[in-house]
Amino acid sequence: ELARQLKVGPGDTVRLLSGDGVVYSPFGPVPSQRKFVVSGIFEMGSQVDAGVAYIHYQDARRLMRQSSETIDQLRLYLNDPFSAPALAGRVQALLQQQGINATTTDWRDTYGHLFGAVKMEKNMMSLMLSLIVAVAAFNIVSALVMMVVDKTTDVAVLKTQGLTTPMVMGIFVVQGSLNAVLGLVLGLSVGIVLTLNLNGIMSALGVSILGSGQVLPIKLEWMQLSAIVIGTLMVTLLATLYPALRAARVQPASALRYE
Repeated sequence: ELARQLKVGPGDTVRLLSGDGVVYSPFGPVPSQRKFVVSGIFEMGSQVDAGVAYIHYQDARRLMRQSSETIDQLRLYLNDPFSAPALAGRVQALLQQQGINATTTDWRDTYGHLFGAVKMEKNMMSLMLSLIVAVAAFNIVSALVMMVVDKTTDVAVLKTQGLTTPMVMGIFVVQGSLNAVLGLVLGLSVGIVLTLNLNGIMSALGVSILGSGQVLPIKLEWMQLSAIVIGTLMVTLLATLYPALRAARVQPASALRYE
């Protein structure tokens, strides 16, 4: 995005000005400046593309008129990025023991808002999926209630032949749960297959989200899938209880009075 705004590409020359290397002349302050040749363009698919450029640290020192022995910043790469807040205080205390007054910043201070937006999107997607499951549960309730109304006479006949109330409830619970299990297995299978082959599908369709040559990182969280499966089964099981209880309360004498 920054390259598009500046209308430059690999091989073009750009001039960088730095306020850190200002020198004062009779004509006023003169910022430090150097020419750089664009060697490549990268794209991350986020707001970072509009304001980030990388140069060699030695060239950056000359641009800011710093000596080769000057160290302004150190960057630590962690195996677990989420441990950065806990390690920041320890690193600062270690430097203070060496007589160095330093401040620490982590990825949350620089690009934390981007990850916060991703987290918000994930929460909204979870809410939407939960609403979809709730709507499916209500569909099961309405379908079973209509079945109870349609089969009232049949239920009454079965009860006159010795079918007990728990047996009647079991029939409708099994019927509703069977529909839920079939839908869950089908949806889970299609979802996993699409997820594992998402990059190939987008490549075949000519869709690129992160830019050319980059693919979406895909990771299946089996714990989350297990939670979704268990939650869906519990919701659908609860949804079948009301129609099953309504069917179990059918009185054979009242249902067969006009038969």
